[in-house]
Amino acid sequence: MCDRQLHCLPDYKFNEHTFNEYYSELEQYINTSKPIKYHIVLPLENFDCTLDTPVIQLSNNIRIISASSTFYPDIIEEDKDRWMNELCYDVDYYCPPKFFLEIDRIMKRKTVLSSNEENIFDDMKDKWREALKILMLFNEGDLSFGYAYLYSKLPCDPQYIGDTMLAYKGNYDTPNKYILKGDDIKNLQLLFTKYLSNKKKEGFPQSSIDYLYEGADEKKPEKRLLDYCNGLERLLVKEQTNTKDLLAKRVANFIGENKEGWIEIHENVENVYRRFRNKLSHGNKDEVSLSECKEHCKTMENYTRQVINKCLNMVDKGLTKQDFLKIIETVPFPR
Repeated sequence: MCDRQLHCLPDYKFNEHTFNEYYSELEQYINTSKPIKYHIVLPLENFDCTLDTPVIQLSNNIRIISASSTFYPDIIEEDKDRWMNELCYDVDYYCPPKFFLEIDRIMKRKTVLSSNEENIFDDMKDKWREALKILMLFNEGDLSFGYAYLYSKLPCDPQYIGDTMLAYKGNYDTPNKYILKGDDIKNLQLLFTKYLSNKKKEGFPQSSIDYLYEGADEKKPEKRLLDYCNGLERLLVKEQTNTKDLLAKRVANFIGENKEGWIEIHENVENVYRRFRNKLSHGNKDEVSLSECKEHCKTMENYTRQVINKCLNMVDKGLTKQDFLKIIETVPFPR
């Protein structure tokens, strides 16, 4: 029963320890009612890492794996005709990238995949989107994924088998690479811990994180810019009027480190709202230069990321909503 898994392992991983590990888990599956173990697998598109290591552990159940140390490219190639037919895609060739995101999931034995596909898919989608949100919160870059694949760690009864293609996007490449460097890993691990341990607390900026994710994943610059503006507004402006002036002041107050930085941030946000935000939100796309809109996307993405991360740090330290409101209303330097 372990033949497929063991056959697909890289040669250097096929040893007595690996065999014992797989065989032990197979025995547990056969002789107990323990949950079924799965991996959600995403090839990371437009992603690179300068670390010379086969595995980057991001949390207890999430990791980045180099393609040279896993069998996922081989499995996808072997099953390509089947899952392309399932998804009704006509793709001649998919080039596996250098790195994969792998997420551990367990499923209760009573949960039969074939009769719970919609609920299971929603759960899996939430998990991989959450991991991507944290990666996008950490760093800028046009990060995407080629497909989402549900893979059962061990072979099991047909009604539980999970080798299923959940989504397909294809290869993706832009000049704006998402890159992790050696000194990034510890900070990225800390962000995963901070995010996952605080996400149910009051004040956690979930809606702003969602807008940052949608904006970073959006290809049209006008929609991307609107997502970043909405992400900042959700966190910093509750009033229904004077949004432009309030947001410009509060973003500058929150992340401006000195007088020069405050002025630059304030002017940039005001400019975006005066020239783009209001026109786009009222459907006047023809009055906006999309090339100029694209230039401002990176600036607003950067501000949104900084604001969310600072807010997340405050939630992690236990600061209250009143502390937050005081900070965004206070100019951080002598007038």
